[in-house]
Amino acid sequence: MDWGENIKNMINPLNFTNIKLKNAKILAIFSFILALIGGLPTATQAAGASLYLSPSSGSYIKGQIFSVSVKLNSGGTAISAADGSLSFNDKLEVVSVSKSGSIFNLWVPPNLTFSNSSRTIRFAGGTTKSFNGIGTIFTITFRAKSVGNGLVSFSSARVLNYSANPVDILEVTRGGSYTISVAPPPPPTPPAKAVPTKPEITSPTHPDSNKWYKDDNPKFVWKLPSGVNGTSFGLDRKKETEPDSISEGLLDSKIYKNIDDGIWYFHLKYRNKDGWGAPSYFKVQIDKTLPDPFEITVDNQGDPTNPQPFLLFETQDRPSGIDYYEIKIGEKEAIKVKEGPYKTPFLAPGKYTVIVKAVDRAGNYILAMTEMIIEPIPTPIITDYPKTLFSNEFLIIRGTAIPLVNVNVYIQSKEGERAKSSVQSDEKGNWFYAHSETLKGGVYEIWVDAEDARGAKSLPSEKILIPVGPPPFIRIGEIVIGYLTTIISILVLIGILIFLVWFIWKRIREKKKRIEKEITEAEEALYRAFGALKKEVGAQIEMLDLKQGLTPKERQIRDNLINALKISEEFIKKEIKDIEKEIEKKFFKKNSK
Repeated sequence: MDWGENIKNMINPLNFTNIKLKNAKILAIFSFILALIGGLPTATQAAGASLYLSPSSGSYIKGQIFSVSVKLNSGGTAISAADGSLSFNDKLEVVSVSKSGSIFNLWVPPNLTFSNSSRTIRFAGGTTKSFNGIGTIFTITFRAKSVGNGLVSFSSARVLNYSANPVDILEVTRGGSYTISVAPPPPPTPPAKAVPTKPEITSPTHPDSNKWYKDDNPKFVWKLPSGVNGTSFGLDRKKETEPDSISEGLLDSKIYKNIDDGIWYFHLKYRNKDGWGAPSYFKVQIDKTLPDPFEITVDNQGDPTNPQPFLLFETQDRPSGIDYYEIKIGEKEAIKVKEGPYKTPFLAPGKYTVIVKAVDRAGNYILAMTEMIIEPIPTPIITDYPKTLFSNEFLIIRGTAIPLVNVNVYIQSKEGERAKSSVQSDEKGNWFYAHSETLKGGVYEIWVDAEDARGAKSLPSEKILIPVGPPPFIRIGEIVIGYLTTIISILVLIGILIFLVWFIWKRIREKKKRIEKEITEAEEALYRAFGALKKEVGAQIEMLDLKQGLTPKERQIRDNLINALKISEEFIKKEIKDIEKEIEKKFFKKNSK
């Protein structure tokens, strides 16, 4: 089926009987389609037309891309359409086909197509107006595929005249032949002039081009390669500047004095016998101006006890800009920040000197200073504490503070040992603290301070002193007798007992007859008192035996106490026996009478 039949199949579904053609352009298109469908040659023939390729010949390098136009010469007769196909051999390959600049504005299937596998190109097109003359139907872009003779020819073609009964008026077709060869070697390159290479510039005063310097006397140095007979250089603010071609002499360095602030470029190029080489440049950035003066504002957000107020500050610098701010608060270590505002760390109550240093990128700086006061929250009070404490007792203290704050309790011995604990006050401000361990003997300083949820602190309270002694040795009811007091008391009691024994014995001798009854009662009382004393002293000695870590002095006192008790007991027993003998003699004499 040819392209005329394709168009006929496309338009048959249309009902042309009911179509009313409203203008001449639509009529022309309709006539053109009918011509393509039924355009068989008639007995009447018009003047001959020709189809040909332009250019029809040429020489190309393998791999080269080139274009060939398919041309139409109507031979002086108005035409309306043309179709056909071309073939090409394996030396060529179609890259693309283009309708750009075509004399046709109407294309019908197969339109304009190509196939490299079958090596064919097909076309079918026409115009809604007549064409008379020479024009391009389409353009083919070829690639020179392989070495040899690339051939292109028309396999079939028709050209229809412009009439109600169009006929084929094509008489001549001309193809093309294209010679494809290997690329010739490139012509020898003439030796290039050996002009100097770009200089390598350094600066001992401003070594890093990306940094700012406050030194306004930059020095530039470079090495002179062999063969260089001249140098040209200059300093300005433009990176693209090229020095003039007037030699400054054979110099290898240059110093500029009192350069203004800003970015500068030093340009340099070399000359040798072949001419001037390409220039190079070195950038320097100079800023010797201090940052603008500024002030510091302390913003405690309306609360003088705020432990973390904001420091507000800002300044400008020309031309390098501010690099950082250094902030020093009181005796605290200075810190660096990029910009303000700055929220301070937690600060205890007191007055602080604030210094802010603004440093630009060249190292120039300016200082601002102010004072800042952090007010304390109310100080807690210790209301109840022991005046003295034994080392086997636990420390318990009480006090008051503002509600719901942490109360820090500090306990420090005279030897420097220190402990810190925290408790929280209740909704009424009362607080209670019990130390988790017993305290060793010594004198302790105790004080407190407060800290709320924000971290705001109070001043420390007054210090209280609590002496801590050895544990009690004897407790009789509410009376507590200490270790040394116990020893002294025992010795005194022993002395009293010895004195009583001696006194009784003396009275017996002097007044035997009158104290029979009293001696008997004294004997019983003496036995009871000494027995109770012996029992109590024995219990305490037993406790000492269980105590770990007795000092040598305490151990010696314990041993002396045992010996004294033993001697006293033997003495009392002996004296009691003597008294009993006297009584027995008394009773014996009495009974014998």
